[in-house]
Amino acid sequence: RWITIDTQHLGLGSAVESHSSEAALELPESEMSLPAATQAFQRRWLENALRRSGDNLSAAARLAGMDRSNFHRLLKKMKLR
Repeated sequence: RWITIDTQHLGLGSAVESHSSEAALELPESEMSLPAATQAFQRRWLENALRRSGDNLSAAARLAGMDRSNFHRLLKKMKLR
């Protein structure tokens, strides 16, 4: 079972542009370790950047605020490429 945290829970309100599901962060209610939760979040973040960029690595890296080579390295680490 998962709970959803959105911009209102973080006190960001209208400071963050809402993109429906993209503005929400789902957290497990189960006993998930912080490293496992961090990896799950990173994986979803990368998948979202790739989807929003039309699978263009350079554009996805820009959306994620990362250098393309570091973005690509993280994709490989997460087995997304």
